[in-house]
Amino acid sequence: MEILLISALLPGILFVIYLYRLDHIEKEPVSLIIKLLFAGVASAVLAYFLEVVLEDIILMLFDFSYSLYFIVDAFVVVGLSEEFAKFLFLKKNSWSDHNFNCAFDGVLYSALAALGFAMSENILYVFSYGLPTALTRAFTSIPAHLAFGIIMGIFYSNAKMAQYKGDEKKCRINLVYSIFFPTILHGFYDYCLFDGSDLLMVLWGLTIIIIYIVVFKLVREYAKNDTEFY
Repeated sequence: MEILLISALLPGILFVIYLYRLDHIEKEPVSLIIKLLFAGVASAVLAYFLEVVLEDIILMLFDFSYSLYFIVDAFVVVGLSEEFAKFLFLKKNSWSDHNFNCAFDGVLYSALAALGFAMSENILYVFSYGLPTALTRAFTSIPAHLAFGIIMGIFYSNAKMAQYKGDEKKCRINLVYSIFFPTILHGFYDYCLFDGSDLLMVLWGLTIIIIYIVVFKLVREYAKNDTEFY
């Protein structure tokens, strides 16, 4: 029991430590970090109920064997539900926090919420399918959720910067982007798995590689060039 729990949580915890070390201008309080991790857990619960409702709806609209079903299931039922739920709890728990005063903060907050989501989901999978699943997801699903969170966080942070500058239009646009772009990437990631064709599985593997190379380079550069809003 203990080894399953540790294997489910360890990858996420290591990523939390990695991100915390990147935040060099002003370290965020541990209480806020814990709060955002649990916000991610709460978002996983909301996403589950959204997915159940939406799944019932698309089953009434599309034949299960029809390719359009997999597209809608991946991009709307899973991608949009999960990223929208993360965004709601992220914004509720960080947008007005006085600690949100640097560009990298928004990336960190979003990534923490995504990791909270990923770790709670990982516990369910690992306890259901065992240690091999923990190893596989440590190198696929966990970093994928983190990547979606980082992308969300970049636009989320841009929105906060725009608010500080009094540009409400740019703020709203970036808040929309913070849901839209991770949803598209998340949907594509899951669609490749749902379809299961050789071509799409190759693309899924390439997506994992791109996540490691591009997204993690991006977050390091964003942290390196961090600036205060004011």
